[in-house]
Amino acid sequence: MPLTKIKERLEAVGCEVTVSGSNTIAVTHDENEKSIDIPTEWLTEIKSFNRSNQFDFEVGKRKLLGPKSIEIGITRLSQEFFGRPNHEFTAGRSRKVRIAPSSKRFSLNFFHSDEYQDFFEAILVRRFKRDGDIKFKDLFWFPPTIEFSIPRKTDRSKLLSEGMPAIEACLFKLAVEKGECWDFSKKRKRRLFTFYEESEGEELNIPSATYDENMLKYFKVAVSSQFPSQSFLAFYHVLEYNFLSVSDESLEGKLKSHINSTSFHGDSEHLSKIISIVKKHGDTSDETEMLIRVLRKYLDEDELIEFIGEIEEKAEEKLYTKNHEVFGERFVVQAKKDHAIANVAKLLKHVRNALVHSSDRYNREDCHIPLTDSESIVENYIPLVRYLAEKVIYAKSS
Repeated sequence: MPLTKIKERLEAVGCEVTVSGSNTIAVTHDENEKSIDIPTEWLTEIKSFNRSNQFDFEVGKRKLLGPKSIEIGITRLSQEFFGRPNHEFTAGRSRKVRIAPSSKRFSLNFFHSDEYQDFFEAILVRRFKRDGDIKFKDLFWFPPTIEFSIPRKTDRSKLLSEGMPAIEACLFKLAVEKGECWDFSKKRKRRLFTFYEESEGEELNIPSATYDENMLKYFKVAVSSQFPSQSFLAFYHVLEYNFLSVSDESLEGKLKSHINSTSFHGDSEHLSKIISIVKKHGDTSDETEMLIRVLRKYLDEDELIEFIGEIEEKAEEKLYTKNHEVFGERFVVQAKKDHAIANVAKLLKHVRNALVHSSDRYNREDCHIPLTDSESIVENYIPLVRYLAEKVIYAKSS
């Protein structure tokens, strides 16, 4: 039966399915039953999908590769664009690139992938609870995709060598000429951002504190950014915003300790000591040292160690306390007193440098390239730098 695989897939995500005739299924989820008719064009597509072995779907990259086409899921980057995309690029009759909602075949492949479980739980569970009908197409996800196609079958290596540069060029043309920015969407393995979850029904009280407006602006940019790299830098700016004030305060304390001494005199020996204190302070005030000073001033190291343990427990991975290579260097945070703050500061400063510096004098494997897998590396450190930013904002409030 052509609907057997559809039935099995829906049952795998927790539904009860009964097939009635050749074009109707009854789907029940959590005691909510929906009778769904399947249009003829979908039946035709399903039959073709069931018997075809000419297409490969790479779910991690959301890429469907066929004998004459490449179709890849894309995601919108520019916030100014609204609506569903619909663009077509041509090169005579030989090649075509289309940007539009995905094809039925793409959606069927996604439907049979492991990632469909996430889509079902996020979208369809709510639809089953509502009154009203569900259409067959509502069971599927139709993300925007970009498709390169040619009129005749060809070797896949040739298809990829011709198609991928054409796809990249068309996305660049849209960005230049229409201000629409798109990039390839990928399955995300883990979102550490979700460690900050809002409790349902939680009462929202007006905070009694007054916060620094400039640091709040950095914080809001960080939380709202869709790119881990930009989010990280904005959180880091909250810390960096306090570098000079904390450094100056440290210098002021050293000078007061000397000048206010009962033995202080304004002779050349004591003045030379003041000059030495200022010079030494300037020589040692690199950014890593400044960051350490900020963290030591505003954070409780024991609380930081406890937070690191909580994050690693939720991630089910030693993200910080195990030796990892991060953009060309190896780091480990020792979760113990008098080590954790210094280790965290050096690690975060290194990540910050990798995001800021992209000079070609660096090895490419040591650099961060936006919109690549290196974003997932940066994402590992978002909870940590966010925690520090929050603590500094709280400590600086009045």
